[in-house]
Amino acid sequence: FWLSQRLPGGPAGPAINGDCFGFGSSNGSGSSGDDANALAFHVATTPVEKATRETLARAYSDAFAYEKDGLILIHKEALYIQGQQTPLCLQWKDAHCSRYPIDTDAEGNVLEKQSVVLQLAADGRSVCTGDDDPIALGALPLAFAQENAGSLRPGMLFRFNLGEGGLVLAPDGKPAGANLELVGMPKKRVAGDVVSRILFQYLTRTGQVTFQTLLAGFSSPSEPGDVDM
Repeated sequence: FWLSQRLPGGPAGPAINGDCFGFGSSNGSGSSGDDANALAFHVATTPVEKATRETLARAYSDAFAYEKDGLILIHKEALYIQGQQTPLCLQWKDAHCSRYPIDTDAEGNVLEKQSVVLQLAADGRSVCTGDDDPIALGALPLAFAQENAGSLRPGMLFRFNLGEGGLVLAPDGKPAGANLELVGMPKKRVAGDVVSRILFQYLTRTGQVTFQTLLAGFSSPSEPGDVDM
């Protein structure tokens, strides 16, 4: 509300020069020295509503002044700080409300196999999610771990593909392991993937979760739960 009252330019928001945030700079200083070459983009506030079956269906189906990239669900009594990992702030996306619901390569092509980034545990071989309470999903290949034992450090990141077996799910639905194929080390990552992201990508790829599944979580079409959207 505070931000929406201070943004001029209507629903699309004002045009912001990218140099204000260090974008569009040719010399890395935050200013290119040439306004014609500076990036310009619009900042827009998104609508916030109590999450019910009705409002979810409308947000999912209706067109907006901007291109949607899924729905954000936030627990209405939670204090959420941007950048922190929490199950109380989650994103829903599929092909209907997002251009890229499944991870793609640099050209926008869907990856043949699901890619996950995991971090090395203190034992020097187990690899875990990037959650505050990490979940071990597998281990580095024994030969690789032995060959590189002198250079491996806890917290190092490794990229894997999910093999044919995919994820192993425990009775409570949480991942308990995975068929991991070591790819290498990621170039531009500072933390491993959180379990919610890994699980959502997996369920989306395998068709085990749909928007109707999300709607089924609400007992009444119009009665709000504990979530804002």
